[in-house]
Amino acid sequence: MGRSWGASWYWKAALAGALCAAGGVMWFARRAEDDGVVTAVAGSDAIASWVEGEGEGEGGGRACVAVRSGNDGFGAQYLRQMSGYALAASTGRAFCFVPFAQLEHVGGAAAAAEVSAATGMGVLGCSRARCNSVAVMGGGRALSLVFRTRGRGSEAGPTFPVSGPGVGRKSVTRMFGAGVTARLRRMYDAGREGAGRADGDEGPKGVRRVAVHIRRGDAPPSRCVGVEVYESIFRRLRARWPEAMIDVYSEGKDGWKEARWAAMLGSARLHIEEEGDDGDDEGDASEARGPVAGMLRAHRAMVDADVLVVAKSTFSYSAALLSRGVVWALPFCGSASFCFPPLHRTTWHVVCEAPAPPWCAAPGDVLDASRLDDAAIEAVRRASANANAHAA
Repeated sequence: MGRSWGASWYWKAALAGALCAAGGVMWFARRAEDDGVVTAVAGSDAIASWVEGEGEGEGGGRACVAVRSGNDGFGAQYLRQMSGYALAASTGRAFCFVPFAQLEHVGGAAAAAEVSAATGMGVLGCSRARCNSVAVMGGGRALSLVFRTRGRGSEAGPTFPVSGPGVGRKSVTRMFGAGVTARLRRMYDAGREGAGRADGDEGPKGVRRVAVHIRRGDAPPSRCVGVEVYESIFRRLRARWPEAMIDVYSEGKDGWKEARWAAMLGSARLHIEEEGDDGDDEGDASEARGPVAGMLRAHRAMVDADVLVVAKSTFSYSAALLSRGVVWALPFCGSASFCFPPLHRTTWHVVCEAPAPPWCAAPGDVLDASRLDDAAIEAVRRASANANAHAA
């Protein structure tokens, strides 16, 4: 197979280059006969048009769309796959899952395979039994098609859209509608079977489980949130659910030695993801240990929590999309082309990082996201971004 494959690949690549030079669609495919997988690569602009309804599968068969994950963290890669799935579902396309190849901080191929299995999306493989052709789009393109923004704003970053067809929080909420999130959640639940329950699942009857994600050791300044915001959040959590079991998931153990952060924790349990530490010395000794296992347990705990406080992070944001509970979220942007807003649902709430009259009087205020329009969400996000810029 090696010699014929090399010659075949050469001519396919040459043909693809000629098509690209002529302004056509760069489209070439590789068939791996041993495992029956069909893969394809295409220019991102061409694939954007294809996903939006202009393309057809080979021979009129089922045409699938897949998303390149990249080599960064689990949350970012998983959210790209979730977005590709939601995008395909919204356009009547089939989706196939390309497993993660590498994960930042926690390991190479073996860790990536373990985490890919934990999503449960492997049942959507790119086999010839499912797909006659596969269009692979870049992860950033998938995100920008789902989480559309209106372009760059001022020094505070991109502007979340406030008008226009197919944009805004309601559009994102429709994209991740009940049917899509239910199917993603079923796959996720199936992927973790036999992995054990998440930390903090057990407690006295009637006690709510609260998961709080706080970035301390792994985030740039624009993604960090001040202790005064979390002090307000904790006061509100304890006032509303005084019997709640609160679990905090974070990175960077040294940052938690600071007196103000330690005092804020009180009786809450601290879990340090980067060390695979589950925060409970009396946990089940049979549970898997290490960075990958700890990371997956943290994500499962966030998904399962009755109340989830989302950081400026795709890790906890991806968990929030699967949550059946209450979500408190800090709106943030991932790049100049897309932002991650609180969904337009009664279970989602916006956390204010800075005053933003007339909506936010003080840091840590919590607002009902379903009662806010996009302009209000953008004002809250921009006030937070400006406060961060000045603090830096």
